[in-house]
Amino acid sequence: MYNYSIIIPHKNYPDLLQRALDSIPEKDDIQVIIVDDNSDKSKVDFKNFPGLNRKNTIVVFDKSGKGAGRARNIGLSKIDNNTKWVTFLDADDFYSKDAEEIFENYKDNKSDIVYFHCDSVYSDTLEPSNRKRFYMKKISQSNNDKDILKYKMYWPWGKIISYKIINENNIKFDEVIASNDAMFSVKVGHASKNIEVSDRTLYIVTESSNSLVKQVSLAVTNCRYNVAKNINNYLKTIGKFKYHINLFGIAYKFKSIGFITITKYMLKSLFSTPIKYLFKDLKECIRAIY
Repeated sequence: MYNYSIIIPHKNYPDLLQRALDSIPEKDDIQVIIVDDNSDKSKVDFKNFPGLNRKNTIVVFDKSGKGAGRARNIGLSKIDNNTKWVTFLDADDFYSKDAEEIFENYKDNKSDIVYFHCDSVYSDTLEPSNRKRFYMKKISQSNNDKDILKYKMYWPWGKIISYKIINENNIKFDEVIASNDAMFSVKVGHASKNIEVSDRTLYIVTESSNSLVKQVSLAVTNCRYNVAKNINNYLKTIGKFKYHINLFGIAYKFKSIGFITITKYMLKSLFSTPIKYLFKDLKECIRAIY
């Protein structure tokens, strides 16, 4: 039995993965599960793969190449049913210097989810970056509405989640090319009755030029749009549509792909947004653009 199981999806960045591993306390109650998503053998030395000789660490080499969502699902399948907490660490990120103390202090917490503060740096220089602003904005907004954490925090990292909540509700990641974690986070949030916000900084998220979040290809943007629609449909069924995703904002990201495409998705958003929210969403999108 472990107090914590930490799942790390990885692809092609063994040096960064080693940095992430170095930030994890080596303790008997902490398990690490690394799932490699079909890394290129020209970039990774599989015989000396990070974590192979690390205590309480499982390394899985998945050759399907189906992305981080599948890798995280494989990680979930390796967790002992008696594990208390699950948390997720991206291979290019790492934990704060206070991680060991934080994990020790929260291991017996009775909440279903504990959300922590995060910091952000550029991956290559470790100089401060502004990537944390979206995450920390939601933390700040939750002072007035805790449901923002449940339904608007789409990142799987930066929090510890009761494994019982994930297991009993059979919650999985979408196995898609982008936004694989968003629906998972919303469903976990909805299933959680007791949530807590800590003012401790546990997670350091990094920023780099080749990050998936900066990709604006048709396939990636289309995937993000469809995931957003699925989340909105789910929120509608559970009576939480007030926390829906503004589809016009995502549609606008098609601007670099072409006028016809952005027009198509703007029209789709028009017919997918209830009248009650239509003008508000359009106004928010226009304000963000200008």
